[in-house]
Amino acid sequence: MNIYQRHGARVKIATAADFQGNRWTNTAVMLPTPRGASYLMPVGSIARLFKRYNGKQAVDVKSAPSGLDIAASRTGGKFYLHVANVEYRKSVVASIAVANAKITGGRVFAIEPEDLRTYVDEDQPEVFKPKETALPADPAQQQWRFAPGSVCAIELDVEDV
Repeated sequence: MNIYQRHGARVKIATAADFQGNRWTNTAVMLPTPRGASYLMPVGSIARLFKRYNGKQAVDVKSAPSGLDIAASRTGGKFYLHVANVEYRKSVVASIAVANAKITGGRVFAIEPEDLRTYVDEDQPEVFKPKETALPADPAQQQWRFAPGSVCAIELDVEDV
């Protein structure tokens, strides 16, 4: 998803999934089960998260720790980061900063199951539901620990300096 966002000037529409189907790795939505429930598969959960928290203008990411894949965008006074920790076994800690701006607060929406072998099905359809956490406005605390294999959308409130 981040690759598509970084190349949005050339790739006008793209998806990492088939809309519906029966394979776990490339299906966005599992349509009604015998019990009548529909639910998002992992790639569908990530696509929804990134769509909800996304800016209208691309922003360059100047640096990132090894293990993190980051794409950024903005709309007005809000910046958005889409972060995937591609490390399977270790967390990655990163400081968050915006050039020529002061971060006044923000929110992190994280999909980070404790067990990376966790699966979604009709008995646990919300297992990949993002958890929201406030990001402190204090610059000394503007770091985040990205859990192994996690996917996060970060919404930053900023003021120009």
